Amino acid sequence: MRRRSAMYGVIALAAVVALVVPVLLGVPAAGIWRGLLLGPAPAPIEPTRAVLAFAWPEYPYSVSVPASVIAAGLDALTAAEAAAGAPADPRRSYWTLTVDTAGGIRRWWITRDGLAWLEEGEDPVAAGGARLAGPLDARGILDSLTPYIDRLHHQAFGDLVEWPEANPFFPVGGTALLRDVESRQTLQIRRHRGDAHFDVEPLTAEDTATLRAIYGGRWSWKRRAAVLMAGGRRIAASMNGMPHGWGDIFDNDFRGHFCVHVAGSRVHTTWRRDPGHQLMVLKAAGRLAETLDTAAPGELVDLVLAALNHRETATLRVALDGDGTGTQALPDPRRPGPLPPAPATGLLADLLGEIRHLTVVDVREEVVEDRRAVVRAAVTVYFYEPDRDRPFPVDLTVRLHRTAPGTPWTVELASLAPLLERGEPAAARVPPEPAGCAP
Repeated sequence: MRRRSAMYGVIALAAVVALVVPVLLGVPAAGIWRGLLLGPAPAPIEPTRAVLAFAWPEYPYSVSVPASVIAAGLDALTAAEAAAGAPADPRRSYWTLTVDTAGGIRRWWITRDGLAWLEEGEDPVAAGGARLAGPLDARGILDSLTPYIDRLHHQAFGDLVEWPEANPFFPVGGTALLRDVESRQTLQIRRHRGDAHFDVEPLTAEDTATLRAIYGGRWSWKRRAAVLMAGGRRIAASMNGMPHGWGDIFDNDFRGHFCVHVAGSRVHTTWRRDPGHQLMVLKAAGRLAETLDTAAPGELVDLVLAALNHRETATLRVALDGDGTGTQALPDPRRPGPLPPAPATGLLADLLGEIRHLTVVDVREEVVEDRRAVVRAAVTVYFYEPDRDRPFPVDLTVRLHRTAPGTPWTVELASLAPLLERGEPAAARVPPEPAGCAP
């Protein structure tokens, strides 16, 4: 009994010494108790290099961030409070922050509203194998990154300028630069004509070769996001890649001209705004993510059909759910990236591979509830085979859902399957790409 009492006395004395001596040396008592009860505090993240980039592969831009700017912010990342009934979706990630540390590379995927996921795995930069920890509350670090986000967006995007304001910056006969957003390739162009949008020509044969390379070596009517640099302005734009009509330059290896649209511009035959061009203008202005997050059901269906028509992969990846069979063919929300531009198989791949062109005749909302909506769309579809000019009318019933009121809508991919059904062709053949300057 005496031995046990003596042992307890020794333990008590050791505990007092362990607490009192560090305090006398200036160590806070709270830190001592934490060390005794919880073990040593996790080592702070000590970055040596950081790069801010877009999470979307369609935006291949990045900027360096000084390590000192983010060190405190990374240590302060805490678990985010989950909104009731509205689980966070890593698929909405818009930026990545890749940090080199003494312990290896770490990458965070960050949404526009300040949620972040940390990649976990032996090699978080390699494709596959990485899992995500989070969501974390990254609003504080977003604040410190604001100047670098601004710099990143300035590098990638143009300003959203309406046609009446943009028109004088690029007069007939003037020259400008046109940068393709996704490939980052730039060509010189000369304005040929255009009353409702810019009709332009590549300035030289070298510029024609650049334009053709942007389109993968084949001329195409498909719209692409671009930035027009004219009159000292950087203007969000959209272009097609098909020579048509006539031109003024005869030694540029380009027969005719092609079209460049900006916000609010119109086609010349119908004087209507082209949905594909306006979608790409939003993309070139950096407004696409915001638009997809806030779009009403009818507007989102319009955007998805335009994206399907012009192979705009960012919209399809963010706005579609499922592969038409109840599984997830689009990137797994738990593993956002590197994000593939589009799936190689499944319903979406069939839609992209078989449909040459589609025209939306009408879109109307039939049901809009808190978490589900139904939209009816009248669409005319043209296939690559067997007759590329034969139109097939489709009455489409599109189903949408969202996790809670106020959260973004998504389109059920399976509800787009009727676009592939070749019913009775339309009696009248309406050219999918009108002649002249219409595209």
